[in-house]
Amino acid sequence: MKKIVFFGICLIVLFGCINQNGKENIHSISEEDFKEHIELIEERKVTKEMLNVRNFFVQDSFLIIANSRKDSIFMAFDLLTFKCLHAWGLRGHGPAEHGLFTHTIKLSRDNFQIADFSRYRIDTYALPSFNLVSSDNIVNERNDRALRHIPQKLLSDGQYYYYDNFVKHELFLSKWQNGEAPEELYTFDRYKELYKSASSYWGSLGLSKEHNRLVYAYKFLRQFDLFDLEGNHIKTIKINPYPILYERGKNLDRENSTMCYMAVRTSINSFYMYYVGYTKKEMEEKGEKVTYIEEFDWDGNPINRYKISRYISDFDLIEDEEQISFIAIDEKNDNPLM
Repeated sequence: MKKIVFFGICLIVLFGCINQNGKENIHSISEEDFKEHIELIEERKVTKEMLNVRNFFVQDSFLIIANSRKDSIFMAFDLLTFKCLHAWGLRGHGPAEHGLFTHTIKLSRDNFQIADFSRYRIDTYALPSFNLVSSDNIVNERNDRALRHIPQKLLSDGQYYYYDNFVKHELFLSKWQNGEAPEELYTFDRYKELYKSASSYWGSLGLSKEHNRLVYAYKFLRQFDLFDLEGNHIKTIKINPYPILYERGKNLDRENSTMCYMAVRTSINSFYMYYVGYTKKEMEEKGEKVTYIEEFDWDGNPINRYKISRYISDFDLIEDEEQISFIAIDEKNDNPLM
């Protein structure tokens, strides 16, 4: 049996979904259906760097971070020593500088990418050298800037990019290959009928090339949807106890509704979702907060539920043959890595 170590979280998942043609394929589970409930051991990792983490990923022995700062926007750390191995990137308007809309993209053991939708550029870097391999213009056949897609999160299967695009109060799951127009995979029609703004049903996206799956976990709904890579809806999974939904007109009252799934990460055999379980007001109150990372297989079956005694803003997993560990971001601490 694998030894489990932690740096972060707990999660809850729901079976429940309706496809865009109205056909229901909704499943419900409870927290008791997880095979194991595991309390994670915390260890804070101290670095000498000033970190303001916007997004990040783990690849083998490296931690790649995109920061919200003016210089050293991108940093690469050794996962064993947490020593900064490489830092690069300036914020600005120059040809080699970066804007606000940057995404770190995990590709393979040999390469990763930085996509900058402010400068319409994708840079590819080699691992473990961090040398710049290529710099390509982002082209999607949409010349009008007002029509250009700005992904919330950008993932790749090595050929296509997949992302959720939130624009003009509407949400889409899209697939895109550089040089071609984006293809809308899923338009959330059922949720559009319920809520005026897509902010009521936005969430986090995960991908598995091996299983031909996309997972979308909702921020204010305790549920997730499974799709294939062509955008065909497979099932919705709801998790009980399901929180009370508070509405304000034709939208959710996000101030008083429970925050559910805030992040998704994936592995070959599983996906992991970070479940909060508190309202915004409850999060601001003093006292210990217990949150979870929930693990499911790619058919949506619950596996394990991992407990952490704090709130985190994001996480990723570190897998080897002997144990599963998580690395998390505690943004309220000057040393945010756990």
